[in-house]
Amino acid sequence: MTNQNTFEPNQDDDSENSNFEHANLELESRQMQCPYCWETFEWVCDDSDESTEMIEDCPVCCRPIHFKKSDSFEFGEQSHWEALSEDDFYE
Repeated sequence: MTNQNTFEPNQDDDSENSNFEHANLELESRQMQCPYCWETFEWVCDDSDESTEMIEDCPVCCRPIHFKKSDSFEFGEQSHWEALSEDDFYE
């Protein structure tokens, strides 16, 4: 019996989606702290993306965390992200 929730890519598929694994992603894993429940969790972001703001729910308390990238980092260094509550973000 085949599990319907399992994705098995077709090796002969020439579509754009089959090349997703070759995309130029710069995934970075960071330890972040939720501004609501104060739990620490692992957060993965794509530093090659030019976005300076992201919103994701806390994996513990499910409240929306606003991630904001700081502009003050040197070339070649890992960018700095802040995890902010809605109140802190919109101040």
